[in-house]
Amino acid sequence: MIRYFLLFAIFLVFTSLSLKGEATPHGGYTRNPFIPQLPKKKEEPPPVIIQEEIELPVIEKKIENEVKKIIEDIKPKEIPITPPTFTISGIIWNSDRPQAIIDGRVVDIGDNIGEAKIINIQKSNIDVEYKGQYFSISQ
Repeated sequence: MIRYFLLFAIFLVFTSLSLKGEATPHGGYTRNPFIPQLPKKKEEPPPVIIQEEIELPVIEKKIENEVKKIIEDIKPKEIPITPPTFTISGIIWNSDRPQAIIDGRVVDIGDNIGEAKIINIQKSNIDVEYKGQYFSISQ
């Protein structure tokens, strides 16, 4: 009986030495699931790209300059924007809600008259935004 016990103990010692994981109570072993089983690939550095500036012949540079001049001549010139003309009949400016009478119509700040938007109403003038520019129109 002692023989069988010794053989069994030797068997357990040798089998536990050959296992690469931790022994479990049911006789198996477990491996760490966070350790990858496949070998790691070596990372290769990205290829280096060398850019060289290519010199254009003199004739091609002259042509390029002439084309640039033609393009600049073709560009539309800025047309000056003239402020809109309004007939301001009256201004109520010293209140919580300033108003004005423009072309027979009562307007508040933020109202539109045609393409012009009323920005501010003051004692002697009205500030408007017209086609992206700001103008001050007097009474």
